[in-house]
Amino acid sequence: MKRSIGMALAVVLAGALVGCGSTGSATKTSAVAQNRENNIPDWCDIGAITTVDVKSQPEGKRVWEGFINEDGMLFTGTSNFGDRNTSTSTAELNAKADIARYIEQCVATYQKQTNETNADGSTTRGLSQGVGTAVAKKISGIRRVDRFISKEDGYTYVLMFVSNKNIQSAMKDTSMSDYEKKLLEEIFPVAESEASTSAE
Repeated sequence: MKRSIGMALAVVLAGALVGCGSTGSATKTSAVAQNRENNIPDWCDIGAITTVDVKSQPEGKRVWEGFINEDGMLFTGTSNFGDRNTSTSTAELNAKADIARYIEQCVATYQKQTNETNADGSTTRGLSQGVGTAVAKKISGIRRVDRFISKEDGYTYVLMFVSNKNIQSAMKDTSMSDYEKKLLEEIFPVAESEASTSAE
């Protein structure tokens, strides 16, 4: 069970990182089907998914039924230590590392697309190297929104959330140009209502 869940998690996360955006319907994956058979929450194997994708799934079919009113990303982390607190802390750190990698991957993918689009050099420049790393290391406000401890194998699963607003706030601490900030705002958009709330 541990091996199959671990392999499924790795495959789903890898697919999410490559996709960098909408990860599609997570409820159609074999990992989710296996979870439902074993009474494990669907989200334990989703890897990474946007809150927009979660909310777009039909009632009763969502990978996570919790409520988040912000745009952002949900990430899973897992660990298996002797005590619950250590397992939880390690699982959270694993998820945070995945968040950092995800952001770096998104920036790298976006930069590659920009460079390919502007190959003639006559239009706008892309993002500077290292911008993704700088932003990823400074994100605050990542929080745990759910946890599951498997009675079968002792694994602790956590579901972490980071808002696009917090990702954008991390941009302000970097030496990015206004143009680079605008590009990253396109990658991690914030609803107007959220932007106005944070400005108040």
